[in-house]
Amino acid sequence: ITSVVTQVAGTAGQLLTAGGTLADATNGAPAVFMAMEAFTAGGTAPVCTGGMVFDASAPFNGGEQQYLGDAGAVTALTNRSFFQQIGVATDTRTMAFSLVPSNPEITELRAIVDFLLANAGAPSFYETLAGLNTGHRMA
Repeated sequence: ITSVVTQVAGTAGQLLTAGGTLADATNGAPAVFMAMEAFTAGGTAPVCTGGMVFDASAPFNGGEQQYLGDAGAVTALTNRSFFQQIGVATDTRTMAFSLVPSNPEITELRAIVDFLLANAGAPSFYETLAGLNTGHRMA
């Protein structure tokens, strides 16, 4: 748990960038934090990078992967040009999440696999892997 100076106003549960703006899949702004309370522009928001979210009004389906949406939202939709897996819904009101990638190459690979699974007509998995930078050792 830490805090970040916010550039915009928002609510608890919204995803934020390292610069304090709303994370956004359409604009390719990755999520680094989740706000733990409502926040104001120019204020300081308590944030975290992982845990369990309980939302009585959340549209979760248990077992469904959750991704970065637009304007700091979490979504199950994968029809986006920028993919960031946020977590997994454990039931209809709870999501386990982690915004800390264990390895950048694995995070990139996970995004590619998610894209391939979500998009008919995408290049084959092996063709996509061949396009990755293989100079790094996968841990």
